[in-house]
Amino acid sequence: MQLIGLLLFLLAVETGGMWLAAGIVLFGLDIGNATSLPPLIAQQEFSPIDVARVVPRIVAIGQAGCAFAPAAFGLLRGRGEIDATGAGSLFLFVALV
Repeated sequence: MQLIGLLLFLLAVETGGMWLAAGIVLFGLDIGNATSLPPLIAQQEFSPIDVARVVPRIVAIGQAGCAFAPAAFGLLRGRGEIDATGAGSLFLFVALV
């Protein structure tokens, strides 16, 4: 879902509008592996007593990244740090990652 959101950001590079809004919604709604993978990793890396504290922190950090990433892209673009061609390459790079 985040990949589709990023591709919509690419469509919105020149025009913005509905493509940008749709990209932000799709990017922000995705929870991906942020809720399923951390418990598995935490169970392997931490003692059972610490898992109950570690998992919520990992999930919170992951969700904060998902929630604020579109705002960070918009801030960079709005401040003129990235022009239309630079924004396109940034979104394409992030989509590939």
